[in-house]
Amino acid sequence: MGIMKCPMCGEELMGEKVCNHCGTDVSKLEESLCKDCNGILEKCPECNSSISPDTEICSQCGHNIGEVKNKICKCCDKKADNEPQKDAEYQTMNNDGNENKSPRKIPRKLLYIIPCAILVFVFLIVYTQVHIYADATCTEPKTCRLCRKTEGHELYHKWLRECGKVETCERCGLEQGEPLDHSWQEATCEAPKTCFRCQKTEGEALGHQETWETTVEATLTENGYESKVCEICHETFGSVDVGKKTPEVESDHYNFGALEFIEYFQDYLSSATLNMDVEIDVQNTVLADRAEGGIAFSIPLIINSDEEIELLMAEMEDGYVQSIFLRCGNNEQTKGHAMALFAVMGGSLTDSNPQAFLVNLFGSIKEKGIFFYGKNGIRFTQIPDDNYYILGATPIPIE
Repeated sequence: MGIMKCPMCGEELMGEKVCNHCGTDVSKLEESLCKDCNGILEKCPECNSSISPDTEICSQCGHNIGEVKNKICKCCDKKADNEPQKDAEYQTMNNDGNENKSPRKIPRKLLYIIPCAILVFVFLIVYTQVHIYADATCTEPKTCRLCRKTEGHELYHKWLRECGKVETCERCGLEQGEPLDHSWQEATCEAPKTCFRCQKTEGEALGHQETWETTVEATLTENGYESKVCEICHETFGSVDVGKKTPEVESDHYNFGALEFIEYFQDYLSSATLNMDVEIDVQNTVLADRAEGGIAFSIPLIINSDEEIELLMAEMEDGYVQSIFLRCGNNEQTKGHAMALFAVMGGSLTDSNPQAFLVNLFGSIKEKGIFFYGKNGIRFTQIPDDNYYILGATPIPIE
């Protein structure tokens, strides 16, 4: 007798009648063993139902099982005489009336080997061709969970900074440094002292301190503007038109420059009624440096296209005109034209019309016996000269 196994506990037996491990009576077991695999015969050959080793008649189909050789092994599906089982489900008849045998079943080991091989094959494809990426973190880029391949770069820390707390990364929760102090922005006109990080405030707003400032300087020909401006934040709260500048004397000079007066005088000439044509030839203006500093201007005034009278101005280093003169030859006609221009110039400087200016000028000459007229801090006189006829308008120094 060969080695067999106890049907209850699987203990290997060497001729024992009783299993030494579980006590099962195995005296009749040898008659119920398959000669091919030493397994227990437990199937009916007719209906394939399970039976016990000592069953003579199948309780399911009534088949007379009889001898042990008619029983079927539960392990290898063979009869006790080692003939293959005829499966009723697959048994058919051919055209000659002969019985067709069912195909041999796949060995049980292959049923495990084939799926495992498929799984290994699929794993190799996935491992080498498909990446399963884990999301990037603050310190690591996007990384494949299988092969550790990376893509892109790390996200870096996104620090959250709150007053009274340490810096904390919003992504990973890492903390660093010491608790942060307030970062104060000084109080303004409209807001108190404020922490720009947490918006906490201290004290009160300063309030605007308004004052008037000149935003556009007035000239003799252009209007000026003044605006109400805060001295602290320089915000503007509206502006007003202050009009054009009026010619005035300031200390020992006028309150305008040479080019400004040329434009002003030209506008005044165009509105005056004169019995002559006057053109200011700005293109041929001659400039010269003054010994005491500043620039001397000589601008030709063309009368009736054939006479010339010079408009002379002395401009100081600070850009203000110090004196104005008209200079021409000593012939009577040119002197008359010069006096007419002098009346226009005097009217422009004293805010009066040329006729009224001449009346006042000659009235002063008749009264004082000399060529002298003073108004608005300006001295209007004739300057003695042997070669030229010179009329001057110079500031009277204010002490």
